Amino acid sequence: DFPAYRMENNKISLLGVVILLVTYANGQVSRGNFIRVPLTALDPLATCNDGSPATYFFRPSTTGSTLWTIYQEGGGFCYDEPSCADRWEQTQHFMTSTLLPEILNDTTSSPDVNHWGINAGDEVDNPYFYEANQVYLWYCTSDCHAGNASLGKWTFNGKRVIKTLIDHLLHVQSPSMTSATQIILTGFSAGALGTWQNADFVGEMIAKELPNTDYRAYADSGWLMDIPNYGTNDNVTRAQWQALHSNIGMVFDESCTQNYEDEIWKCGFSAVVYPYISTPLFVAGYQYDSPFLDGTPITDTKALLVLREKFLEETTIAQTLFSPNCYMHGIEAYNTRWNVITVQNSTAAEAVYKWSITKYPQKSSHIDDCSAPNCNPTCPFSAFNLLSLA
Repeated sequence: DFPAYRMENNKISLLGVVILLVTYANGQVSRGNFIRVPLTALDPLATCNDGSPATYFFRPSTTGSTLWTIYQEGGGFCYDEPSCADRWEQTQHFMTSTLLPEILNDTTSSPDVNHWGINAGDEVDNPYFYEANQVYLWYCTSDCHAGNASLGKWTFNGKRVIKTLIDHLLHVQSPSMTSATQIILTGFSAGALGTWQNADFVGEMIAKELPNTDYRAYADSGWLMDIPNYGTNDNVTRAQWQALHSNIGMVFDESCTQNYEDEIWKCGFSAVVYPYISTPLFVAGYQYDSPFLDGTPITDTKALLVLREKFLEETTIAQTLFSPNCYMHGIEAYNTRWNVITVQNSTAAEAVYKWSITKYPQKSSHIDDCSAPNCNPTCPFSAFNLLSLA
């Protein structure tokens, strides 16, 4: 079922199998390790918040695939000196590369969660993309991969890191991305917020070098709505995006900012920026995406239903949408969700795959039509399940 660009050479030497494959105790087989690659050798200013080298992990295809997936890790953000000090205290691994291992594989995880799913190297958990050339950009700039400023002792170089990453993949990395016939830029949570802002920026870089390569983007769990916090008229999210723009130099999508010159920060909201993105873009998001509900408690079903309706209304502009009715956050980054949660007889993995092999994607959606939180039986166990058992 794989198109030619995915399986151009399915012959693997016995030596390659011995060196590269890792066998799980449960019988699943993985392709082996991601190797750590620092970016400061190419650009000394491609750094994390603390000045340590920005880093990506790379796992080449063992089948000759010419598909490349570039994953921008998620992990929140900070926007002023107090929030960045708190971030350093609580989640230091998102601000430095000094704590990273030399290799990652499917039996290890990032310090906070197991970010595999689309990055997995086995056919069971990741049946359509496991043989791709996989790039895992470690998130250590706290700026949704799009900052360009300094604040106190911290530097925010996310946009520079993305540029250096693409340059490295094209001109330094071996095998080089110049052989790619398809490239998918993706990201989860803060990585999805970065996908909105970086999709066309990366696309322009790729088009200059690889004009015949199919380039697309996939944003997972990053549909950010401009709404006030629960029970108040305060809009904390809006204030944070204003600070991201003014304090850490967030570089928003260029086409959007040209139309919002007086209020550039508005381009951080998905419904505002989406119409300006020219890259083919697949959107995935839960109808109850827990971090984006602005403090709405799970006991207030009426308020949650209002937010669900707003989400569904805003996302009608999305060309392609996968939206389960779960109270959860993140699909592509988890083995227990990526090829498990099902909407209209399709998992996210399958829906993204079918979209990726459609030459001229038409508007299509996989949307749960039941309204109660977690009404989809394939939703993972969550706080709503605990509430129903109380």
